[in-house]
Amino acid sequence: MHEKLVLSLENQIEFQEFKLTSLLEITNAINTKQSVDTLTKILGFILKEQLGFSKFILLHKQETWKTLLKTGVKGSLKEEEIIFNLARFKEITTIESSPSEIIAQFDSVVPVFHQKAPLAYLLISGDSLKKNPSSETINNMRFVQTLANIIVVAIENQRMMQISIKQARLKKELEVASEMQKMLFPSDLPSNRKLDVHAKYTSRHQVGGDYYDFIQLSEDEYIICIGDVSGKGISAAMLMANFQATLRALYSYQQFELDFLIEELNKKVMKNAKGEKFITFSLLNIT
Repeated sequence: MHEKLVLSLENQIEFQEFKLTSLLEITNAINTKQSVDTLTKILGFILKEQLGFSKFILLHKQETWKTLLKTGVKGSLKEEEIIFNLARFKEITTIESSPSEIIAQFDSVVPVFHQKAPLAYLLISGDSLKKNPSSETINNMRFVQTLANIIVVAIENQRMMQISIKQARLKKELEVASEMQKMLFPSDLPSNRKLDVHAKYTSRHQVGGDYYDFIQLSEDEYIICIGDVSGKGISAAMLMANFQATLRALYSYQQFELDFLIEELNKKVMKNAKGEKFITFSLLNIT
C-alpha cells in the first residue's frame, strides 16, 4: 500500500512538472511571436508524443471554420458540416456516437469558448481513453483544454493584430488618396468682369470619384467640367484622376469637336475600367 501511494505521488509530481514544462514552452513561443504553424506543431507534439493521443483535429473559427491541426485523419475535411454536429457540445464530452462519420472516429471533444461563443473544437482519440475512460487521463483532459485554449486565443490575437495592421494600412492609403483627390480640384477659380465661378466639394466618403474642373483655353474661352465615377473608394478616385489627366492632355495640344473629345474620353475609360465602372460627365464651354 505504501509503495502504491509513493508511486501515485511520484506520478502526480511528474505530471505536474510536465504541465509546467508544456505551459512554459507554449508561453515562450507566444511571447516570441512564433507563427501559427509553430504553435499548432507544439500542441500536436504534446498531444501525440507526450500524452499519447493517436488521432486529433483542431478546428478554429476565423472568417469561416478552418482546420489548424490534423493527425491520424486522412483526406480533406468539410469543416462547416463537422461544426454543425459539434455545436451542441459546451463542455468536455466523451463521444458515444455521432451522425458525422468524422466525429464518430474520435473519443472526446474538447470545446474552447470565448465570451460564450465557440472559438475552437479539439477532437481527440487515443488508447488510454478507450481502455480507461474513467482514469486519470480523463481528469487531465482539463489540462488539454487549457493548452488548446491558450494556443487558440494566442492565434486569435495574432489574427486580430493582422486585421488591425491591415485596417491601419488601409486608413493611411485612404488618407493619401483623399489628399490626391483634393489635388484634382482647381485651387483658383476665375472671378472677373466676364466670369465669376465658385465651387465647393463636400465628400460623402473619405475618398471617391467626384470631380470638377476649370480649364482656360484662351483669354475668352473656358471649359467647366463636372464628373462622377460609379462606386467609391480608391479605385474610383484613381479612375477619375486618370480621366482628368486625359482630358487636360487632350486640351493642351489642340481644341477638338465635342463629339471627338467625348469619343476619346470614352475609349480611355473603357480601357482603364474594363467595363466595370462608368463616369457621368458634363462639360460646359463658355465663350
